[in-house]
Amino acid sequence: MTRGYLALVLHAHLPYVRHPEHEHFLEEQWFFQAMTETYIPLAHVFEGLGRDGIDFRLTLSLSPPLAAMMRDPLLLDRYARQLDRLVELGHREVERTRGDGAFQPLAQMYRDRMVGVRDTFRRYEGDIPRALRAFQDAGTLELITCNATHMFLPLADRNWAVCHAQIELAAREHEQRFGRRPQGRERGRERAPTGTGAMPAGVVSSRPRAVIGGQAKSRAPPQSACPRARCSKNAPTSCIPTTRVRHSTHVRPERSHCS
Repeated sequence: MTRGYLALVLHAHLPYVRHPEHEHFLEEQWFFQAMTETYIPLAHVFEGLGRDGIDFRLTLSLSPPLAAMMRDPLLLDRYARQLDRLVELGHREVERTRGDGAFQPLAQMYRDRMVGVRDTFRRYEGDIPRALRAFQDAGTLELITCNATHMFLPLADRNWAVCHAQIELAAREHEQRFGRRPQGRERGRERAPTGTGAMPAGVVSSRPRAVIGGQAKSRAPPQSACPRARCSKNAPTSCIPTTRVRHSTHVRPERSHCS
């Protein structure tokens, strides 16, 4: 009987959202909710496995846009205030449902969960990537990356300079944040462009060495390398200069959307 191997790979990504011009912006709630319901609870799971003496192994791909938001002082300050509001709401709900045997246990559960999330956030001084790096350094968590802007590479339409920039910039950002170059990258948003076969070896590069993930099935219309019409100067990676893309009707060579 052939022996197989199972690799547990989680992919973490959110589009880059940051709006300093508004005190409250709806899109930022997407990031705050993901921190509360996914990324901090994931750190809780890792900590619990460690306390129980379970020698777990897991791979997590963390996109550069998400890693940048997790370290952004403006977003972290706003998220800390939101956690305070959620904890205060939990206390009020526990008081409001006093004597209600059906709903008070539920209110207490949510209140305690919000308190635990806030305690973990404060314990790491808001730096959740630092928590993930600790598990990486302990040898239980393998952190890898993905394309720098989570770009769907076939949109580059065989523009290998753009493909190489997406991969290399992601590797550099990862090394800066986690102390080592990634050993792999998630590639769920790419396939070989039509008519060319595989990408040239120099594009994929030996750094990072491995590729993990599935093959995208559909091909969207070509577009420029920049993922947003309105780039922020605080974007997580240097905005890739706009280069000529086949079928594009709006081309401004050698100029960045962020300039």
